Amino acid sequence: MTKQSVMNDAELEDAGNALINWMKSQEISPANGTAIFIKLIATQLVAKTTDLDRLQLAVDNIKELLITEIVLELKRKTNV
Repeated sequence: MTKQSVMNDAELEDAGNALINWMKSQEISPANGTAIFIKLIATQLVAKTTDLDRLQLAVDNIKELLITEIVLELKRKTNV
């Protein structure tokens, strides 16, 4: 199995927008979309490790990233 390279910011943005647009096209509500992504995140984290300390650190990091993304999204939508 070959190691996948890390996506750059533009690739991440494009992939995220594609997923958002697909969910909209499927009429998946924001609440259901959130639930789907939380399950996906949990699955990906546990696939990487089952060590509870590492998982806690990962969850803490995800929390910080989520806060940052929410602030950026609010700025995009409201020019705060």
